[in-house]
Amino acid sequence: MSRYSKAKKLHIATVEGRRSVLETIRSDREIKKLLIDESIELGSQLIEIKKLAENRNIQIELLSKRNLEKQAHTKKHQGVVAVVPDPIYSDVDEILDLASSKSELPLIVMLDNVQDPQNFGAVARNVDASGAHGLIIPLRRSASISPGSMKASSGALEHILVSRVTNLNSVILNLKERGFIVIGLDSDGNS
Repeated sequence: MSRYSKAKKLHIATVEGRRSVLETIRSDREIKKLLIDESIELGSQLIEIKKLAENRNIQIELLSKRNLEKQAHTKKHQGVVAVVPDPIYSDVDEILDLASSKSELPLIVMLDNVQDPQNFGAVARNVDASGAHGLIIPLRRSASISPGSMKASSGALEHILVSRVTNLNSVILNLKERGFIVIGLDSDGNS
C-alpha cells in the first residue's frame, strides 16, 4: 500500500513543494499544520510561507529531513509540506454559478482518460492561467487532486473548481441542452 493510500484512509492529504504550499496558504484552505525541514536554508519563499502561516495561526513543525521524508508523499517536497484535509470537489452547477457571479460566459475544461498526475496538474495550471471557471474530470480512470498533481499544478488546483462526475457524456449532453458549445480535441485525431 502506498503512503498516499494510507493517508487517504485517515482523510488527510498533503500539499508539497514551496510554490504549492504558498498557494494553498493564500487560498485560505484549511491547513492542519506545516512541516518544514529544520536544516533547510530559508529563502524568500519559505520566509513568506512561515510569515503567512503565523498570520493564520497555522501550527509549524520543524522536522529532520529524514522525518519529513517519512511524512511526504512525493520525493519533491522542497523542504515544506502542508497537511490538509481531503480535497474538496465541486459539482458542475457550482462551476456555472461561479461564471454567473462574475457575469461571464462559462468556460469549462473537461478531461477524459488523463491518468498521469503531472499531466493533470499541468492542465490545471493552464485552466487557472486562462481564466476558465472550472475543470471536469471523470470519477474513474482519471488522475485526481493528489500530492503529485498539486505539486505539478504549482498550487493552481487551489484556485480552480474541480468537479468529478460519473459520466462525462451525460454532462456534455446536459450542457448542450443548456445551450453550450462543446469543442473536443483528440490527441490521436487528424489535424
